[in-house]
Amino acid sequence: MKKKKIFERATEKGIEQLQIISRKKEMINLKMFNDFIEKYKTSNITTYLLKGIVDEKIGICKTETLSNNLIDDILDSIIESATFKDDELEDIYNDEEKIRYKEKFPDINIEDQIDRFKKVYTDLKEYDNHIIGIESYFTVNKTSVRIENNNGLDKLDDQLKYSYYISVAATDGEKMLMKTLYHLQNKI
Repeated sequence: MKKKKIFERATEKGIEQLQIISRKKEMINLKMFNDFIEKYKTSNITTYLLKGIVDEKIGICKTETLSNNLIDDILDSIIESATFKDDELEDIYNDEEKIRYKEKFPDINIEDQIDRFKKVYTDLKEYDNHIIGIESYFTVNKTSVRIENNNGLDKLDDQLKYSYYISVAATDGEKMLMKTLYHLQNKI
């Protein structure tokens, strides 16, 4: 169901104000040992938090789907849970200053990342023949939060977190040494 219809249906059911917060999370995890992929996992999930004002009380409902056949149940849940008053009701619907605006996420090409780790492995092995193993990790978490309400607010907040981690095992023939060579975390 389109959001406009959800807002219209909420009004029909007596919800004075309705806010929909959707959170889409995309995750990528890559782990390599030397030039072999040990683990590669992706996941995508979208969740929704709906807040409504009914008789100056706030009601909420959390869900993972906004399908047509569930909208009435979701709106009824908001109405039933509307039990507490808040002196700052308008702030949750109109306060745009709390929302950050960001550029679109950069594209992340996992094949390029795999090639980059393979090159690191090859370069390090050529640099030092004492290296016997290299573990490489790459993790990306992309989160998009969209806030919409029946007053026309429609804002998007994006976050991108990623980390690289490379550790090396080397030996001189007698002793073995494990060392973290490179670790980077960032949040965009």
